[in-house]
Amino acid sequence: MNIFLVATHQRSLQEARIRAELRRMKAVYPTLDVDTIWDHRTPDKSILAASISADATRLEPRQVVSRNADGVALYSGMPVDPENRYRAHKADDLAVHWRELKDRLEGTYSVVKITDRDNQVEFQTDLLGGEAVYHVRHKGGWLFSNSVLLLERLVGWRPLDDLGVSMYLHIGHTVGDRTLRRDIRVMGGAQRWTLGGRSRVPTKYCYFPLSKLANLPRRNLDDDFVRDLAGELQRPLISLAENFDSVVCPLTGGKDSRVIASLLMDANIESQYFTFGDPNGGDAQVAAGLAQKFDLKHEFKTVDEQGVFESWDKMCLQTVRSTDGMRSLHHLGGMAKSAPISGAGKDIYLWGACGEVARSFFGNLPFLNRRLSVQDIKKILDRTGPDDSTGLVRETAKARARAWKDQCVDSCADQGMALLDIPDVFGNHYFDARRLSNNGRGLAPIRDTFTPYASRAFLEATFSQPVLSRFTEPLHYRLLETLSPGLHRFPFDKHPWRSQNPMLNLARIRARKKALFIKRKLRRIRNLVSPAKVNYSKVDSMFSRLDWFEDKRSYLRQFALDSASSCVWEFVDRDQFEKITSDDTNSTVRSHNLKLLFLVVTLLYYESDSDRSSAANDDSAVSQSISVA
Repeated sequence: MNIFLVATHQRSLQEARIRAELRRMKAVYPTLDVDTIWDHRTPDKSILAASISADATRLEPRQVVSRNADGVALYSGMPVDPENRYRAHKADDLAVHWRELKDRLEGTYSVVKITDRDNQVEFQTDLLGGEAVYHVRHKGGWLFSNSVLLLERLVGWRPLDDLGVSMYLHIGHTVGDRTLRRDIRVMGGAQRWTLGGRSRVPTKYCYFPLSKLANLPRRNLDDDFVRDLAGELQRPLISLAENFDSVVCPLTGGKDSRVIASLLMDANIESQYFTFGDPNGGDAQVAAGLAQKFDLKHEFKTVDEQGVFESWDKMCLQTVRSTDGMRSLHHLGGMAKSAPISGAGKDIYLWGACGEVARSFFGNLPFLNRRLSVQDIKKILDRTGPDDSTGLVRETAKARARAWKDQCVDSCADQGMALLDIPDVFGNHYFDARRLSNNGRGLAPIRDTFTPYASRAFLEATFSQPVLSRFTEPLHYRLLETLSPGLHRFPFDKHPWRSQNPMLNLARIRARKKALFIKRKLRRIRNLVSPAKVNYSKVDSMFSRLDWFEDKRSYLRQFALDSASSCVWEFVDRDQFEKITSDDTNSTVRSHNLKLLFLVVTLLYYESDSDRSSAANDDSAVSQSISVA
């Protein structure tokens, strides 16, 4: 892990101040080592850089910083050279071969290259912006970092951002260029920003714009195409396997992880497989069968629910601080499952993030409507986000988020995206990109991750298929069928293969939706005649988040109500929160709004964190840390 800062045109910002604040980051990320702190100014003093990382023993074989007579190169995340000609995880190689590497890097990463002779700094983010770089304007210059907290401590306390918080509650993530803090923004995906010399405004270049995915020629998924695609997806996996102790792959009852397993097995990459969750759950049963049938090295990882209850406060505060509030406590289980399997920290964890786009997971489209308009797409996207059946989120907040989504649709259309493609673009490039970023930051202190789905080859293959075909999950189907027929035939936990005939598949989906509508209507009629007690029946194969919330409900309710002056209540109806969390409200109501309840609680933890606010405002604390430095 590497937490960095780059400041431009900030002559009053002293190195001692930066070193002091970097030391304090160890309280947020305990794996950081204060002995790794360094700083550097360009000859004309216009650019200042510094960072703190884990020690070399923990990082090996990674090298996250390279400093030489020409300048500095550093990165966070996990850059990969798919051609494996250079070791992109070695900052020395990045520095020397930057011109050749920068246009072909894959993975989730942010890279910074400072050239002393030009007094210039260059930033590059990965394809989707999964390794976030935050920035803020300050005193005529800029500050860049991969930590919102570090920026806040250096430039001062920032109130909650109206749009960022509205997005968080209505969409489920802060998206676009927003964070939860006013004036602190996010550099987007596939960005290359350059600042240097007297220029105080960055030169911006997008090396993979959405227009590259617009109007792609349609591709038949014949054997040659599928094999070529598999080869493109396998190249970075082979590179990782050759440079690290092992690659670790999830094994579940679903499709995304199984496709990754087929890529590894076909490439003869020896891997460690794991399944997270209840050993008696559906995921575990399918995974155990797969491991036995294909002789895979496999283990289960479970969560000690009692341990979660007992260490609730510590875990909540840690995950909220480490992700700058942007990772919901709904994902708290990730903290409990994240210890490296080998214990050495030299494994690379693969995951299936962003695979949903090839299954049109985000589209629920009226395919047969030939007069579909931009306004229709906006209405479809308005239904995305966590359930809010009780009106927890204030209408003003929802209106802000809706207005931003409408602008997003217009922007995608302006870049040439077909209307039917826009929901998948939104789900992948905006929603999943930030989910990838926030979840990855929560896991970063103890492991690095890679997803083959956040790659040029996979995205181009996905959008070369029409939406109606994407609804049949053709890439997943054909990759598994071609690479591993045995894996292809093995049963899934819940969702079997869809018909590969698009129209037949569409008819079946419509029939299921109609049957579900009739079933719900009949249930309402029965309840009018003879009211029945509704019980929460959803089974979570990992763990019951509802049980977590119910166990801590009284505490969380009191914690929220004690925060009477919190700015969060400008976005959330406090009376509704009090009502929905009371003993008089059935847990079924909370179950339907569970994701939103966790988002509200996360915001309250974040906004009321005394360490965060005092760090930016307490001059004596800053002075003391500087003197210690």
